Amino acid sequence: MPVSKNKEILDELSFREFGVVDLPSLVRGKARKLARESDISSREALDIILQATPLTSKKTRTKKEAQKDYMKALKNNKVFYSRAIKHSVAKDIMQKTAFWYSHPSGRKVPVPNFSERVAYEEGLGIHIKFGRNNFLIDKAVRAVVRASVECVGENDRHNELYSCARHKLTKCVFSSYKCDYYPIKDDGHMVFGVHSIDTNRFIKLVYELVFDRKTPDPNA
Repeated sequence: MPVSKNKEILDELSFREFGVVDLPSLVRGKARKLARESDISSREALDIILQATPLTSKKTRTKKEAQKDYMKALKNNKVFYSRAIKHSVAKDIMQKTAFWYSHPSGRKVPVPNFSERVAYEEGLGIHIKFGRNNFLIDKAVRAVVRASVECVGENDRHNELYSCARHKLTKCVFSSYKCDYYPIKDDGHMVFGVHSIDTNRFIKLVYELVFDRKTPDPNA
């Protein structure tokens, strides 16, 4: 088989691996041309072009459509009751996402019993207390749902889901220190003293519970 034909097949595989087979042919053509002229792969060329010229996908939904999907998601009666997270579901999520971050072994150790601290309080909603900080579980769950309809939607942009949702989760802590954004470490943990919440696992659990679909595990 001619070398050029092999390169064409490899280019197509590269596009498919990148998950952009539906890109306009003009953009794909530009990427191939840049790849040939610069002796780089189609994927690298495509990265350059997309960074220089952001695309608006035909499937991108309006804010109104995203809001409609958000409200529809809150009607999932397995997870929510009157648009608020069910207490039992909140406990189950915290049972799987709370950790002893500074364990003497040097490992992050799950602390499922922390789920017993989940409580409801007027003004805070369903939350869990870590010293002087309160992680607002109900608000956090709805933040993940909001990120899901904004960042995933019909485009299945799961790689954007975690960064978008983590940003929203930084606003889901009521602290006596009066900080607007509570930090999340590079490993995805939101640390409260010696304990933490694995936000990656939190996001994955909420997404799969609400939408009944799998999403890649960023901790894998």
